[in-house]
Amino acid sequence: MKNEDISFQYACNMCIIQIGELANRLSDEVKETNKDIPMLKETLKKLLL
Repeated sequence: MKNEDISFQYACNMCIIQIGELANRLSDEVKETNKDIPMLKETLKKLLL
């Protein structure tokens, strides 16, 4: 059971990593037109610091 939990955690971590990598590839136009989205706003702040 514990091994399944670790596998699940690794799978979730990889999804989060992939989302972050793909978010970094968003064009400036997409970032600018969607900057009012709270989650995107916070993420962009962190990326631009």
